[in-house]
Amino acid sequence: MLLFVLLVYYLTLFPGPGGRVNAGDSLKWQFIGKVAGTPHPTGYPLFVVFTIFFSKIPLSIPLCLKINLLSTIFAMLTLIFIYKTLMLLTSHHFSSLITTLIFAFGRIFWSQATEAEVYSLNSFFITIILFLLLKWNDKNNEKFLFISVFTLILSLSNHITILLHFPAFLIFVLLKDYKSLFRKRTIFISVLAIFLLVFLYLFLIWRSNSSLYSEFPIRNLKDLFYFLSGAYWKKSITFSFYKAYHEILHKFIPTIHENITIPSILFLIFGIIHLSKNLRTFLLIFIPLILFLIFPSVYSIRDIEVNFIPIYLFSSFFIGAGINFFMKLKTQKILKIFLTISLTFVPLFLLISNFKSMKVPESYWGEWIKMVFSHFKRDTIFIPDYINYDQDMALSYGVFGLDFIKNNNFVIGAHIPEREKIIQNYLRGNELYFRGVKIKKGGRIVCFDESIANKLSHKFEVRERTITNKNKIRYFTIQYKRD
Repeated sequence: MLLFVLLVYYLTLFPGPGGRVNAGDSLKWQFIGKVAGTPHPTGYPLFVVFTIFFSKIPLSIPLCLKINLLSTIFAMLTLIFIYKTLMLLTSHHFSSLITTLIFAFGRIFWSQATEAEVYSLNSFFITIILFLLLKWNDKNNEKFLFISVFTLILSLSNHITILLHFPAFLIFVLLKDYKSLFRKRTIFISVLAIFLLVFLYLFLIWRSNSSLYSEFPIRNLKDLFYFLSGAYWKKSITFSFYKAYHEILHKFIPTIHENITIPSILFLIFGIIHLSKNLRTFLLIFIPLILFLIFPSVYSIRDIEVNFIPIYLFSSFFIGAGINFFMKLKTQKILKIFLTISLTFVPLFLLISNFKSMKVPESYWGEWIKMVFSHFKRDTIFIPDYINYDQDMALSYGVFGLDFIKNNNFVIGAHIPEREKIIQNYLRGNELYFRGVKIKKGGRIVCFDESIANKLSHKFEVRERTITNKNKIRYFTIQYKRD
């Protein structure tokens, strides 16, 4: 059955540069491994390292699809361990399989499983940590605890929200065997994981000052703390009971029907009641469920829905327990058959209803990139619209990801410091030097930002142009005024 899910994911793999939810971030992940760059805080160094390796795999497919497939691989690993975890909780194949399929065909996870993003890797970490802890609890074999400790610490190199999993992890271990945290092997494994975590961030610090794409050069301890703590995003975090209520009511609740379906709420409730009989296991799943529910309600970003994935992930374990509860009731055979058939239709409904939105025929930014770089094949400096983040990343994908830099092309994106000074120096006939790259003088300046073009028109000659094909792309050429 998991092979069937893999086939569906392959058929709905995002077809080119960009993505459905946040095209700019997906574009960034698709080219950043090519230049071993540094993304926005908090850096995601482990995912960056994976994209570096995947970008070098000698497959005869576009770079963007290689990185999209990376998300699919981690999504499939997530589903495997969801099933294994549900088997530990229920010992029932049908309820475990149906619940796994419900999560697999939920719209938000499905979207992140088929485009370049960090969330399927984050889901994999959450699931495998949970599985290892329950395995330790079941088998009483400390090797599972050691691996879970290592994995938990390492997971900090991907997505900082994994910290919301820490309280439940700690409570579970302390309630079972608090001495296990202080054993020599646990301490050794923790130190080893911390060493690897530090190494990954040291790599990121190095590349932040040497890569062609670096959104945040780290030059001192203050920069490092700002970067690692995600201080840049703190302005997006505001708490009030009204705001939390409003966000849950208007953003989270409307997504339930397309991610787990409304009937699954019944099984969720019974699963919570059923698992509450085992306090340690209940708290291990329930505490992060609540914390992950609170977090998106106080955090405001444009792609906030991707932060609902852990909510549905932890909900799945309660749903599976609830389905198992009903399947094991002593009822007439005809009722059990009816329940089995009805439950089979839940993931089937999600598959059919979400397939259309997942099956994207073409990539808008893929076509846009093709038009621009067919028109300007070489000797061009691109200035993106700095307000249009997606466009900035599309141009960066073309220059860095598709190697148009070899044709004496460059993009002066929002990540480059003193960009206006660089632009004016180049317009005055100087060569462009940036981190070991030299762009020969005399190339075109192509600007997509009208405000920058207007500002430069006082000193330089600016002309409005268009590229027309499937779409109409407006831009400005800028050159030195000659008498």
